[in-house]
Amino acid sequence: MRSLIDEDARVGYKTEFAMTTDERIITCVRTANGAYTDGNHTKEMLEQTKKAGIRIDEVYADKAYFIKPILDDIKEINAKAYIPVSESVYRIDESEFTYNKDCDQWQCSQGNITEKKRHFKSKKDKKETYNKYYFEINQCKACPIHDKCCKKSGEFI
Repeated sequence: MRSLIDEDARVGYKTEFAMTTDERIITCVRTANGAYTDGNHTKEMLEQTKKAGIRIDEVYADKAYFIKPILDDIKEINAKAYIPVSESVYRIDESEFTYNKDCDQWQCSQGNITEKKRHFKSKKDKKETYNKYYFEINQCKACPIHDKCCKKSGEFI
């Protein structure tokens, strides 16, 4: 959550945990500040769970975890990933942008955060919809890598 007083401040915490599916035993817990991006501790949590002697055959998570490094970590331990596909991974360079699903915002590698989002219907298929996210224009114009990541001033690719 954003602070009402200081727009750059984040308040609250996020918690990630690993848990067995049948017995529902929590094997690992990580807590971070509210600006934390989901999945940063996945590899460590998988390793800690394995160290506890628990065999990992399947990994379930929400679509925020559908990113290549996490999928690679799951594959490395010979487990199956049951994670909904995130459409954004096919269009976004995740080394340059991260998504925070809790506040529905993107952050670029330079630390800028999207300020607004618009919802659109596809021109080809009216049932299909998509979102466009926008960064603050003046931040983007002053950014040293502006031309690399923007189609138009402040528009998220």
